[in-house]
Amino acid sequence: MPSPICLACPHQVVSFAANDLTDESAPAVARLVRELPKLRVLRLEDNDELTNAFFRRLARAVSRRTGDTLEHINLSTTGIRTSAFRVLAAALEAKPHFQTLKIDECGVSEAAVGDAREGLVPDYDPSGYESDMTDDEGGDTEDEDDAGDAGAADAADTEVDALASGIAAM
Repeated sequence: MPSPICLACPHQVVSFAANDLTDESAPAVARLVRELPKLRVLRLEDNDELTNAFFRRLARAVSRRTGDTLEHINLSTTGIRTSAFRVLAAALEAKPHFQTLKIDECGVSEAAVGDAREGLVPDYDPSGYESDMTDDEGGDTEDEDDAGDAGAADAADTEVDALASGIAAM
Protein backbone atom coordinates (compact mmCIF):
# COMPACT_ATOMS: atom_id res chain seq x y z
CA MET A 1 0.00 0.00 0.00
CA PRO A 2 1.55 3.36 -0.97
CA SER A 3 2.23 5.88 1.76
CA PRO A 4 0.03 9.00 1.87
CA ILE A 5 3.20 11.02 2.34
CA CYS A 6 5.18 12.08 -0.70
CA LEU A 7 8.84 12.73 0.06
CA ALA A 8 9.31 14.31 -3.36
CA CYS A 9 6.57 16.90 -2.77
CA PRO A 10 8.12 20.34 -2.42
CA HIS A 11 5.36 21.80 -0.21
CA GLN A 12 4.57 19.13 2.33
CA VAL A 13 1.67 19.79 4.71
CA VAL A 14 0.60 17.42 7.46
CA SER A 15 -2.85 18.10 8.88
CA PHE A 16 -4.34 16.43 11.91
CA ALA A 17 -6.85 19.27 12.34
CA ALA A 18 -10.06 18.32 14.15
CA ASN A 19 -9.08 14.66 14.48
CA ASP A 20 -9.76 14.26 18.22
CA LEU A 21 -6.06 13.67 18.89
CA THR A 22 -5.03 12.93 22.46
CA ASP A 23 -1.69 12.89 24.22
CA GLU A 24 -1.33 9.22 23.20
CA SER A 25 -0.62 10.41 19.65
CA ALA A 26 2.42 12.46 20.77
CA PRO A 27 5.04 9.80 19.87
CA ALA A 28 3.66 9.39 16.34
CA VAL A 29 3.37 13.12 15.69
CA ALA A 30 6.83 13.76 17.15
CA ARG A 31 8.32 11.08 14.92
CA LEU A 32 6.73 12.61 11.82
CA VAL A 33 8.02 16.06 12.76
CA ARG A 34 11.54 14.70 13.22
CA GLU A 35 11.63 12.47 10.16
CA LEU A 36 9.74 14.20 7.34
CA PRO A 37 12.52 16.11 5.57
CA LYS A 38 10.28 18.46 3.59
CA LEU A 39 7.64 19.21 6.22
CA ARG A 40 6.62 22.86 5.90
CA VAL A 41 3.26 23.08 7.68
CA LEU A 42 1.89 21.16 10.66
CA ARG A 43 -1.80 21.64 11.41
CA LEU A 44 -3.02 20.45 14.80
CA GLU A 45 -5.82 22.96 15.39
CA ASP A 46 -9.17 21.96 16.87
CA ASN A 47 -7.77 19.12 18.98
CA ASP A 48 -8.81 20.36 22.39
CA GLU A 49 -7.82 17.16 24.22
CA LEU A 50 -4.11 17.84 23.65
CA THR A 51 -2.33 18.96 26.82
CA ASN A 52 1.02 20.38 27.84
CA ALA A 53 2.55 16.88 27.80
CA PHE A 54 1.87 16.64 24.05
CA PHE A 55 3.31 20.07 23.32
CA ARG A 56 6.46 19.45 25.35
CA ARG A 57 7.02 16.29 23.29
CA LEU A 58 6.43 18.32 20.13
CA ALA A 59 8.99 20.90 21.29
CA ARG A 60 11.60 18.15 21.76
CA ALA A 61 10.86 16.83 18.27
CA VAL A 62 11.23 20.31 16.76
CA SER A 63 14.54 20.87 18.55
CA ARG A 64 15.87 17.53 17.27
CA ARG A 65 14.66 18.14 13.73
CA THR A 66 17.33 18.57 11.10
CA GLY A 67 16.72 20.88 8.17
CA ASP A 68 15.01 24.22 7.94
CA THR A 69 11.84 23.49 5.99
CA LEU A 70 9.31 23.78 8.85
CA GLU A 71 7.65 27.20 8.57
CA HIS A 72 4.18 27.11 10.14
CA ILE A 73 2.40 25.32 12.99
CA ASN A 74 -1.26 25.87 13.84
CA LEU A 75 -2.23 24.98 17.44
CA SER A 76 -5.43 27.04 17.62
CA THR A 77 -8.13 25.64 19.88
CA THR A 78 -5.88 23.12 21.58
CA GLY A 79 -4.99 22.60 25.23
CA ILE A 80 -1.59 24.30 25.12
CA ARG A 81 -0.89 26.45 28.16
CA THR A 82 1.70 29.08 28.93
CA SER A 83 4.51 26.87 30.23
CA ALA A 84 4.42 24.46 27.26
CA PHE A 85 4.10 27.43 24.89
CA ARG A 86 7.33 28.89 26.29
CA VAL A 87 9.18 25.59 25.72
CA LEU A 88 7.82 25.21 22.18
CA ALA A 89 8.49 28.87 21.31
CA ALA A 90 12.10 28.50 22.44
CA ALA A 91 12.54 25.44 20.20
CA LEU A 92 10.98 27.26 17.24
CA GLU A 93 13.01 30.43 17.76
CA ALA A 94 16.15 28.36 17.25
CA LYS A 95 14.91 27.50 13.74
CA PRO A 96 15.80 30.48 11.53
CA HIS A 97 13.29 29.69 8.76
CA PHE A 98 10.31 29.11 11.03
CA GLN A 99 7.73 31.84 10.49
CA THR A 100 4.44 31.51 12.39
CA LEU A 101 2.84 29.70 15.29
CA LYS A 102 -0.94 30.13 15.55
CA ILE A 103 -2.39 29.73 19.04
CA ASP A 104 -5.82 31.35 18.79
CA GLU A 105 -8.29 30.41 21.54
CA CYS A 106 -5.66 28.71 23.70
CA GLY A 107 -4.68 29.17 27.34
CA VAL A 108 -1.48 31.09 26.68
CA SER A 109 -0.86 34.34 28.51
CA GLU A 110 -0.31 37.56 26.61
CA ALA A 111 2.95 38.06 28.53
CA ALA A 112 4.34 34.75 27.25
CA VAL A 113 3.44 35.66 23.68
CA GLY A 114 5.09 39.04 24.18
CA ASP A 115 8.29 37.33 25.30
CA ALA A 116 8.45 35.26 22.10
CA ARG A 117 10.38 36.37 19.03
CA GLU A 118 8.62 39.22 17.25
CA GLY A 119 6.31 37.90 14.55
CA LEU A 120 6.35 34.31 15.83
CA VAL A 121 2.70 34.58 16.91
CA PRO A 122 1.02 37.00 14.50
CA ASP A 123 -2.30 38.68 15.33
CA TYR A 124 -2.56 37.11 18.79
CA ASP A 125 -5.91 37.66 20.45
CA PRO A 126 -5.58 37.18 24.22
CA SER A 127 -9.36 36.86 24.66
CA GLY A 128 -8.97 33.07 24.56
CA TYR A 129 -6.76 33.18 27.65
CA GLU A 130 -8.47 32.41 30.93
CA SER A 131 -6.45 33.42 33.95
CA ASP A 132 -7.85 30.60 36.09
CA MET A 133 -6.35 27.95 33.81
CA THR A 134 -3.41 26.21 35.42
CA ASP A 135 -0.29 25.03 33.73
CA ASP A 136 -0.41 21.86 35.81
CA GLU A 137 -3.22 20.61 33.62
CA GLY A 138 -2.07 17.85 31.30
CA GLY A 139 1.28 17.08 32.85
CA ASP A 140 3.53 20.05 33.05
CA THR A 141 6.77 18.73 34.44
CA GLU A 142 9.32 16.88 32.38
CA ASP A 143 9.19 13.98 34.84
CA GLU A 144 5.46 13.53 34.33
CA ASP A 145 5.82 13.95 30.57
CA ASP A 146 8.66 11.47 30.22
CA ALA A 147 7.01 8.89 32.47
CA GLY A 148 4.04 8.63 30.12
CA ASP A 149 6.12 8.59 26.97
CA ALA A 150 7.10 4.90 27.15
CA GLY A 151 3.54 3.58 27.30
CA ALA A 152 2.25 5.98 24.68
CA ALA A 153 5.20 5.20 22.43
CA ASP A 154 4.46 1.47 22.56
CA ALA A 155 0.82 2.07 21.67
CA ALA A 156 1.69 4.25 18.67
CA ASP A 157 4.67 2.26 17.37
CA THR A 158 2.70 -0.13 15.16
CA GLU A 159 0.94 2.67 13.28
CA VAL A 160 4.08 4.78 13.01
CA ASP A 161 6.20 1.82 11.87
CA ALA A 162 3.73 1.16 9.04
CA LEU A 163 3.92 4.80 7.99
CA ALA A 164 7.73 4.85 8.27
CA SER A 165 7.96 1.69 6.15
CA GLY A 166 5.94 3.40 3.44
CA ILE A 167 8.22 6.44 3.61
CA ALA A 168 11.38 4.32 3.42
CA ALA A 169 10.03 2.41 0.41
CA MET A 170 9.71 5.62 -1.66
